[in-house]
Amino acid sequence: MKLILVLAFVAVVAARPDDDFSRYDNFDTDEVINNKRLLKAYMECFIETGKCTPEGNDFKKWIPDSVEDSCSKCSEKQKTLIAKVILAIKGEFTDGWVKINELYNPEGKYDTTLNDLPSKRLINRMKLILVLAFVAVVAARPDDDYSRYENFDVTELTENNRLLKAYTECFLGTGKCTPEGSDFKKWIPQSVQDNCSKCSEKQKTLVAKVIIATKEKLAEQWEKLNKLHNPEGKFDKTLSEFLEKYGH
Repeated sequence: MKLILVLAFVAVVAARPDDDFSRYDNFDTDEVINNKRLLKAYMECFIETGKCTPEGNDFKKWIPDSVEDSCSKCSEKQKTLIAKVILAIKGEFTDGWVKINELYNPEGKYDTTLNDLPSKRLINRMKLILVLAFVAVVAARPDDDYSRYENFDVTELTENNRLLKAYTECFLGTGKCTPEGSDFKKWIPQSVQDNCSKCSEKQKTLVAKVIIATKEKLAEQWEKLNKLHNPEGKFDKTLSEFLEKYGH
């Protein structure tokens, strides 16, 4: 597993012109941000409370400059990756993030540029159409265009529990909704009940996978959703058959 964590990407920022970091252009950052144990290990390397791998030592050298210039030497792809790991570390390891700032941004003079990086790069990616968002496609009007989901990477949904939970709470009415979440929320009742009859084959696969992920990872929330839109359980059999056919 190619493990370069958190500010590993940020460290690319200040690399010398002759350093070749193009190998990160196809790096799967989800492999890093979804493994809290590894995330913590590399975090401890960066804040000097734990051992460093050879890669960790290499990247650690560049952290000060990285924090200071907001990834000015990164490619667009790398900036997006950096933004994702920054958000992940801030969300999962708040204390560790504070310590990194104390080490490399003690006066706080780079706060604005550092905080702007994720907000600028991830504004569209953070608007994920999650969990039953795909299920909501089911009951869409014929003139609605959902072809944009044909190439959607469903693993971005199913492997991020925090976002999965946030959007599920939107659908349950127990949390805030993005504009997209509000739109899809209107269609959930019909979606659950007619087994994705208006979806394309691709969309049915996506819907099935996010339903299975929700049932397996957020069982309590799924039970509430099911009770909300399938209170008598009369759609259980067709839903089960649908998941068996399209969810694997």
